[in-house]
Amino acid sequence: MGSRLPRDARSRAFGPHRRTLLHGVVHRRPRPPVRLLAQPRTHLRRDHLRLGLALLRLDPSALRGPGPDCDGRRAQARLARRDERGPGSRRPYVCRRRAGDVSPVRDRCSAQAEVVPARDHWRGRRGVARRAGARRLSGARQSVPRRGRRSARGGAEPSTPRRARFLSQPRRPPGLGRTARGHTRGGAPHGGGDGGGDKVDREGWRPAQGRDIGARRVGWGVLGAADIARKALLPAIAASNNGRVVAMASRAPERAREMLAPYADARVCDSYEALLEQNDVDAVYIPLVNSLHKEWTLRAMAAGKHVLCEKPLAMNAPEAEEMASAAEAAGKLVMESFMYRFNPDTRAFVESLRDALHLQTSFGFRLSDSANYRMHAALGGGALLDVGCYAVSITRWILGEPVEVLARAHVEHGVDMTVSSLLTFPTGATASIWASFESPEEQDLTVVTRDIVHRREQPFTAGHPDDPYRLMVESFGESILRDRPLALPLSDSIANMRVLDRIRDAFSS
Repeated sequence: MGSRLPRDARSRAFGPHRRTLLHGVVHRRPRPPVRLLAQPRTHLRRDHLRLGLALLRLDPSALRGPGPDCDGRRAQARLARRDERGPGSRRPYVCRRRAGDVSPVRDRCSAQAEVVPARDHWRGRRGVARRAGARRLSGARQSVPRRGRRSARGGAEPSTPRRARFLSQPRRPPGLGRTARGHTRGGAPHGGGDGGGDKVDREGWRPAQGRDIGARRVGWGVLGAADIARKALLPAIAASNNGRVVAMASRAPERAREMLAPYADARVCDSYEALLEQNDVDAVYIPLVNSLHKEWTLRAMAAGKHVLCEKPLAMNAPEAEEMASAAEAAGKLVMESFMYRFNPDTRAFVESLRDALHLQTSFGFRLSDSANYRMHAALGGGALLDVGCYAVSITRWILGEPVEVLARAHVEHGVDMTVSSLLTFPTGATASIWASFESPEEQDLTVVTRDIVHRREQPFTAGHPDDPYRLMVESFGESILRDRPLALPLSDSIANMRVLDRIRDAFSS
């Protein structure tokens, strides 16, 4: 807020200190009580209060009286820095006041507001000293006599007038984006005392990006106009609190334009390469056929993009390992799009299980369209990769990594239409997995424990009021914006691919 002082007072009060407005400083003439903004923190003591607004001078020396060297129209505002201090016996002008309210002591046609330098509770005792009298000078500065100090021999030295250090006067405004340092000596702000534990109190700190502080959203691009993008991912991105739909590239541009019609700011790119060149695209969703996952994930990372890749992550474990190595080298995030892992009901179900003895899971549906990519082995088709990856993932989530894998499959034209597998685990628990393109719609999960049999229907669908696709998009965006670990790391995706490879090897031999 700008100054509300009279013009001639403003021109004389600030002198060399007013080179620009300081962030967080209020220049005004407070007449009613001032409501202070408090930012409580968990490690503050009960009598501490963090003040984020200007404090009034509440000591007697701050009240200007008539005198030959005192201009009644001269402002007494001082520019300093914010404070955190609580009431105490040595600060009687703050004691016995309701928390957050500080009334002005007196108003003499000039501003009485100033901001106090940051100190913790312990150092603050020597900062606010009660003074019996004050010797005033004209202008914004004033000298205050100090109390007599004891000499090394125990005697008292005579008190001598000297310039008051009640407030540290900055000779220039603090740098933009950093907290002003209240202590007069060098070192970290607060010297590691109260307030020094928070990042906001550290010199040079910049806020992390994220929704809590109004940071920009993750710009999403989509490679391919797949139906899963239209039904699930595009609405999830648009509904998320940290993402926005930016662009889509497709070999069918008219289809892409139709899919992007609900998203006014989104655009269609001429090619996949053109989308990867867009500066406002931060992350790419890849719903392409399985055989293209590795290629375009690598190309997206080479273009500086993070990648959310549709399941399965790759055609096999070596491809997944290559993608993970490239992600580490590029410093980019890659996550497999297993939305069911973000379903709150599924998570609660898995976390409730104890002492599992046997697990049985199935996922199947009827597929007869020969033009569908799932019916072509070269494109990564087959029931094992398409739906069996879900069954293996939830089995490992509950029981861990198997030590023995047996499998049988019905294969047509090189494509596994139905796969059945039996897994054994180090604890002695077993699991039966079934995946098929030859059955009616079927999703089921049964877990037998020592005490009870747990059942969950439709374990791999998104049926939840909190859309699991949106939760997945927000989780991935949070990892990008705040540099946090992925909720579903690549190590888990690689382990899942290894079990899928073992099942394929078992029914192929």
